[in-house]
Amino acid sequence: MADLSPLEVARRSPQAVAAQDQGAWIALFTADAEVHDPVSSPGHAHPALRAFWATFIAGNAIRFEVHQDLESVDHAVRDVTIHTGFPSGAVLQVPAHLRYEVVQGRIRRLHAHWELGPMIVQVTLAGPRAWWASTLTFLRMARYMGLVGTVAYLRGLHTVGERGRRALRAWAGEHGLALEKVLAAGRHVTASVIGGGVLFATYERGGLSEVTRYP
Repeated sequence: MADLSPLEVARRSPQAVAAQDQGAWIALFTADAEVHDPVSSPGHAHPALRAFWATFIAGNAIRFEVHQDLESVDHAVRDVTIHTGFPSGAVLQVPAHLRYEVVQGRIRRLHAHWELGPMIVQVTLAGPRAWWASTLTFLRMARYMGLVGTVAYLRGLHTVGERGRRALRAWAGEHGLALEKVLAAGRHVTASVIGGGVLFATYERGGLSEVTRYP
């Protein structure tokens, strides 16, 4: 796969997920890979990818609705809405910005920027089928990630929230950019640029740092 572009490699991930092909999905990652999904939760190193699959992917119908695909020399960025259908019949839709670091045709880092809090609210409002799906996912988390891992994952509920979103909107305004789909996950804030592009930023000490735009 070394001759594939970062975006071509990134696109193979949801293809393997849609096919429920765990082996093909894990083969996309380097031996020192980390998956941060969402970025506000602890990363999953390569040895933990099978547990990640069993917890969040196995048995679910997952589809990407792609709004933008971008890439640089060693990164691919995808602006998507993730549609997840559960065996109970519930379907959740999660807006996300995905950033893949690709080295020699394999994924070394996957950072999935999406908001855990609004997803939980969506589950709460969706009714019994979604409640049952959420319960099963939580039980899987307890089984495959353990109590410590489950608690650490739920720390993703703590984000810079509206403070971070306001700061990124202000920065964009100063640079003549209009934004949509502004997301806060942990101390990270991302946004889709109207007209094309995605911003990634870190919010700390009351301000933004490391603002990066793709392309």
